[in-house]
Amino acid sequence: MGLATNLNLVIMLTLSLKPRMQMRGFFRVAAKPFVLQSARQESLGMISFCTPAKGRLHYLRQTYIHNLRAAREAGIPVEFVLLDYDCPDGMTDWARNNLWEFADMLSLYKLTEHRPHYYIPVADNCAMKLASGEIVSNLMADVMVTAKYFREVYDLIVTDRNRLVRPTRQTPPSTTGLMTLWKQRFLAIGGYDEELKGWGYQDVDFRHRCEAMKMELVYWTPTEAQAIPHGDELRVQFAAVKETPSESNLANIERSKKNVKKKRLIANEGKQWGVAAVEKIPL
Repeated sequence: MGLATNLNLVIMLTLSLKPRMQMRGFFRVAAKPFVLQSARQESLGMISFCTPAKGRLHYLRQTYIHNLRAAREAGIPVEFVLLDYDCPDGMTDWARNNLWEFADMLSLYKLTEHRPHYYIPVADNCAMKLASGEIVSNLMADVMVTAKYFREVYDLIVTDRNRLVRPTRQTPPSTTGLMTLWKQRFLAIGGYDEELKGWGYQDVDFRHRCEAMKMELVYWTPTEAQAIPHGDELRVQFAAVKETPSESNLANIERSKKNVKKKRLIANEGKQWGVAAVEKIPL
C-alpha cells in the first residue's frame, strides 16, 4: 500500500504492532533478525545518504544542492534522506521551495513532536532508520563532497556486506563522521550509542565497535570531502549538557573505551533507540 501524503510514521524498536498501524505506514525493527519493515520497500544495492539537521539551514544552503548534483553525476542508485529535527529556521519550507527538482532522489521528513534539544546519536539513528536503501551513510549538513566521493564509496561498499567505509587519518577536519555500511549491519550493532552526550566521539565509538566485530575497514579518498569551518558553539547550540565540548568528548571516550574493553559492542541494547514521530513531506 502506498504511503499517503503527510502520513505520520513512527520509528520503533519493538517486536509487535497492531495490524491497523502497519496498514497506516508505521514500521518496526525486529530484534532478531534485524529487518526493516516500512511502507516503502528497500531497494537492492541503493545507498541512502542521511542528514538530520536542527538549526543548520545556513549550511544546507551552501552544501546540499551541490551534493545532490554530485550524486546525480556519479550515476549510482541513491537516496538522500533529509530530516528536519524540529528546526527553528524554516528548513522544511526551504527544502520544498528549492529541492523539488530532486524529488526522484530525495526523501524529506519532519518531526511531528517538539524536541528542543539535539542529541547527535539519536538524530543520526532516526535518519538512518528512515533510509530506504540497503546501504546507509552519514552526510552532515556542513559537508560538501564530490561526484568521485559518491562513486568511490558506493564501489567500496556494494560488493561486501562486512565492510565499513570510513575516512583516513588525513581526512579534512569535521568530515570524520562520513561512514558507510550495509543497513542490516547498522541495525545489528545497535546504531550510534545514545548514551554518548554532548559533542564528540560518537563516530569513533561506532567505528571501534565495528572493528571489534571484525568488520573490514576501507577508506575513501580524503581529498573528496570538505566541511565548512565553524566554532564549537554551533556544535552544542541545542545540546542539553552543561559540559564544554572537550569535557563531554572526554566523558564519551571513557564510556566507549570501557564498553569496547568489556566486549559490550551492541549499543542501546534492551531499549528503544532511534525513536521519533515524523511525517514525510512531499516535494
